[in-house]
Amino acid sequence: MIKKISPALLLILIMTGLAFFYLAPRKQFLHYPQNTIYRSQTVQIAVPSCPLQANSLIVESIFPEKSLSQWTKRQHAESYHLLENTAQLWKDNEFIDNFMIIATIPPRMHADNFFWEIIPYTKKNYNLFEQLLVLGKLTFDSPCLPKAERQSIKRKYQDYLPFFSKSYRPIPEDNFCPPVDVFCQPEIITKQLLYEGKHTHLLYNHAPIGIGEEKLHFIIIPKAHRTNFMELTLEEYVEAQEISSKLILYYKQRGYPIVYIFHKSGKYAGQTVPHWHEHLIFAPRRTHEFIGKLIVLQKMLFPTSPLNEKKFKKLVDKYRLQVKEALNSLNDRNYTKE
Repeated sequence: MIKKISPALLLILIMTGLAFFYLAPRKQFLHYPQNTIYRSQTVQIAVPSCPLQANSLIVESIFPEKSLSQWTKRQHAESYHLLENTAQLWKDNEFIDNFMIIATIPPRMHADNFFWEIIPYTKKNYNLFEQLLVLGKLTFDSPCLPKAERQSIKRKYQDYLPFFSKSYRPIPEDNFCPPVDVFCQPEIITKQLLYEGKHTHLLYNHAPIGIGEEKLHFIIIPKAHRTNFMELTLEEYVEAQEISSKLILYYKQRGYPIVYIFHKSGKYAGQTVPHWHEHLIFAPRRTHEFIGKLIVLQKMLFPTSPLNEKKFKKLVDKYRLQVKEALNSLNDRNYTKE
């Protein structure tokens, strides 16, 4: 007689199986030189060998660098122009203005180079399903494209090569901050603020992703109201990446080598606050990384509650001191494409 398995035990068995699969040796993300669409002086835009979503593109350094913390200000600036021009190209020619830009450290699928991946999302009722597919590929690796398909995607952009070389000009903002934008509310900034830069604020997430006492989940926002990435200025973007780089280096030395960096533009990409914000999530080990992705899945499917006031304040006070130490050498400067 076969005993009935309880739902709790079944869930444990499923999660254990997924964890073993996740922690098993992974295949390598292979980059092919012929995938390159356009190359600037320090970075290039290319067709990814194993994309997270159909028609996504990557921006990577032309030098062998595993982490964003190794990038220079010039690389940040050139990647800003390539990513923004890609978004503008999609908006003008394919009517796509919802997208996510994401990177991981170490680079996913054991890639040799750190890269940003810009992922388009369609305005369809099943956009949550698209987001879940991307999360699944991010967790368990994504299938790689055959050479013919990569070449076909590359050819689609050949007529737009001069467009990639342009300096991007942000969409003029209307300076109107809607009531639903919590990042325009001074009391929220005061409560969550860890660091104030010249153009940006570094905040602690009120509902951080993580397990245990250490929940390293930060958010970088521009001080000015910017609804999405296409309204962001070069100075704001570069300062955000400089802050990210310092934090990545600092927390790696403290035993947190795994980092997820991402931001979303548009509700179909999962943007919930109409104010551009970049997430930085740190994990010490792959098991923590895996559980963090399960928490993301939970947040996508079910509403989550923020930390209680006492615990939140304790973590904010703690991370203010750490962030101050991490960013004490960060100077305010102006950045240009040159």
